[in-house]
Amino acid sequence: AAYNKALSLQAESAADRSTLLRNMGHVCRILGRHEAAKSSYAAALALEPSDKLARHALAFAQLAEEDFNAGWPNYEVRLNPGMVGMSLPRHYNLPVWSGERDAKIFCWTEQGVGDEIMFAQFAKTAASMSSLCYLECDARLASLFSRSLPGVTVYAKPKDRNKLVELGRNPPAKETFGFHCAIGSLPGILGFNGEFSPPASYLLADEKRVNYYRDKYRNTPKDLVVGIAWKTSRKNSSIDGKIRTIDLNQFGPLLQSNQVIQFVSLQYGDTAEIAHVNHQFGVSIIQDEQVDAMVDLDELAAQVKSVDLVISIDNSTVHLAGALGVPTWVLLPAVADWRWFRDRNTSLWYQSLTLFRQQQLWQWDELITQLGERLKRWSASV
Repeated sequence: AAYNKALSLQAESAADRSTLLRNMGHVCRILGRHEAAKSSYAAALALEPSDKLARHALAFAQLAEEDFNAGWPNYEVRLNPGMVGMSLPRHYNLPVWSGERDAKIFCWTEQGVGDEIMFAQFAKTAASMSSLCYLECDARLASLFSRSLPGVTVYAKPKDRNKLVELGRNPPAKETFGFHCAIGSLPGILGFNGEFSPPASYLLADEKRVNYYRDKYRNTPKDLVVGIAWKTSRKNSSIDGKIRTIDLNQFGPLLQSNQVIQFVSLQYGDTAEIAHVNHQFGVSIIQDEQVDAMVDLDELAAQVKSVDLVISIDNSTVHLAGALGVPTWVLLPAVADWRWFRDRNTSLWYQSLTLFRQQQLWQWDELITQLGERLKRWSASV
């Protein structure tokens, strides 16, 4: 209502009105009014076609409803100067790869670790079409990607700021590249339209480390181990991070659902709340100090692969589990990220994921209680 009133007062410029419409779209999206949100973004662009933020938001809305023909082109606006999400600006004097055969491609990283993992599955296809495919990635993913992506030359993004700035101007000097592209552009370039079957898995954990963790977490080979994660690193920095995160103590119905299950934390970052929850519910969630996802994602991959089931909110752990082919239950907020689309209970990106959607924003208790009952049935059936 406040935005409609502001619009009725006739903001002074098209840019001001476009901003109001864009913000109204954001509010509608959080309220689950998806058509109204999309209409607001479209109206903002009609007034101000250069409104990059409105086009970015419209892309998310279009992709969420699987309108890939419109969504992928609009999604490219994220790469414009001043947009959030890129690792660093890229100013290469090279054409953008659009599917040319036998090309030498430098595919550079962007966004977060979960995005890198999700989009990496398309690097294998790009490599099969090209004579050389360099894939830049977060250094923590380099060994995992190198092991898992045949035909792809993996390049770890340097941590040194001066080297990063130079990388933004010139690709690695080891090869002469004919093209470049952002990793998040690969689905659009390769024509992803939701009609392909995702691979059962495409990342390979270190088998010795997997076996090590399997033995470590089980007293007998028949013991069931469930990995859990409950928050995102963005929980305090964005509304999307807040609505995705769950307090660990809300996991009570899951943790107490079956005494034969050993729970293992797959959560990255600060996990001080585990001790309190263990005491509160009389459980023993394992927090393995050998695994630090903030330092070594290859070790986290081995840990994830070692468990029988993952239960997690929408964070990078989910992407890692899906890419490894580990059965995973994903708890999604009522207003989920675009990549989980609308009303689906399966993922277009990962075969092993099952999606469970919150019915009302901020209200997790009903969904978690249902999953507690489902977990009882699951443990009795395996």
